[in-house]
Amino acid sequence: MSATPKRLLALLAIAALPFAACGSDDTSSEPSVTDAVAQTTEPVAVDTTEAPATTEAPATTDASTTTEAPVEPLRILVTNDDGIGAPGIDALVTALSGLDDVEITVVGPAENQSGTSMNLTDGELVSTPATTASGREATAIAGFPADSVRWALENLDTEFDLVVSGSNTGQNIGDFSAISGTVGAARYAAQQGIPAVAVSQGFVAEGETVVFDDSVGAAIEWITQRRADYESGVVTLTSINSPTCPAGVRGVVEVPLGVFDGRDAIVFDCASALTGPVDDVDAFANGFTAITDLPIQL
Repeated sequence: MSATPKRLLALLAIAALPFAACGSDDTSSEPSVTDAVAQTTEPVAVDTTEAPATTEAPATTDASTTTEAPVEPLRILVTNDDGIGAPGIDALVTALSGLDDVEITVVGPAENQSGTSMNLTDGELVSTPATTASGREATAIAGFPADSVRWALENLDTEFDLVVSGSNTGQNIGDFSAISGTVGAARYAAQQGIPAVAVSQGFVAEGETVVFDDSVGAAIEWITQRRADYESGVVTLTSINSPTCPAGVRGVVEVPLGVFDGRDAIVFDCASALTGPVDDVDAFANGFTAITDLPIQL
């Protein structure tokens, strides 16, 4: 690093000391001790005054702060199959918005499109400005859940890191995952190279209100734990299903996708003592939130 002008003056003053003694008019006598002290102390005073040790520190500090890479937000597209005004998507958007460094975009079907799998509409899609149940800005699409993802990818100037679909009213476990519009939207995203999570909350008895705390909470924890994978572009398709248990779920388990295979009349028991469920059907039926990797291609 080059010296500052003040530091150059100090250095020149120190360098000139020997030549000052040689240029004296009295060449016949040696300098006295007093003269020597005067000659050596004067430059030291200049060096101390003119070139403080701290003058170059700010340059080093500025260089270190300007080289740090800015923190990029996790860009999340949220959709569903129950419609843009449904309570489940609003609960999910609200929770996701509480994460640090996220950018949330909400695009969903204008009307309920449950059970439409990965259907797509031929031709141009019609979009309209909308809001979620609590007034969060969104876009409504006249089409299927997968259409919502397609429209966002084709019309928005955003490269999404993750697509989250839900939270759906009703479980999408076992064979039912193939016909679910919630899963269909997530699967379409994964097929386009974007990791996706489908989130569903179990049905309740007629007349009761679905509360999305368990499914949304599990989704937030899952996304937080795997954020580095999503930011690096690892493409996965995950389904999260939480039963609606009055006292809350018994736990969260990662299990493979199951098939009903004669279990259509399965009894859902939140108070079950079963441990070690074998698949998502078994886990859900026995009071666990099931997290399952799904195939990206059907």
